[in-house]
Amino acid sequence: AAPQVAGIVALMRSGAPGLTITQTRYALTTTAARIVSATLPNNDYGWGRVDAFNAVVAVLQTGSISGRAQR
Repeated sequence: AAPQVAGIVALMRSGAPGLTITQTRYALTTTAARIVSATLPNNDYGWGRVDAFNAVVAVLQTGSISGRAQR
């Protein structure tokens, strides 16, 4: 998962260049989709599945984000 999370962090930093490590971690963990009803974080699922769109939106100060995924 490290390459995916690194890419999401790059997207987050492009939207909010002054983002601190603490703010980055908070945005990633609070926007992660829960996979199981177990206590999180845990050794199997961590905080859940990362959600790139919501993580980026969580750190944006103003404006909006839109688009369409291409295959």
